[in-house]
Amino acid sequence: MSREDSELISQIVNANVPGAAHFIEVPEMGHGGQHYLSMADAFAGKQAPFDPNPSHLVIGSNNLSWCENRSNGACFPANASAMLR
Repeated sequence: MSREDSELISQIVNANVPGAAHFIEVPEMGHGGQHYLSMADAFAGKQAPFDPNPSHLVIGSNNLSWCENRSNGACFPANASAMLR
């Protein structure tokens, strides 16, 4: 699945429910949170050790607010806000 595919999914969802989807690209991260050093490694299933550094892009304060506003705060653990500060 390409970046364009993911962006298109976000656009289609937002066309039906404005603001419901949020596209985020995280460098070197697979769809399930795996860490790959290259696209070739990803296609070969060669995972690198977990890298916690890009986690703020997925569970950052802006995304946390976006998610909490759409799920009554139920999308992350109760202490997620505190963990990010």
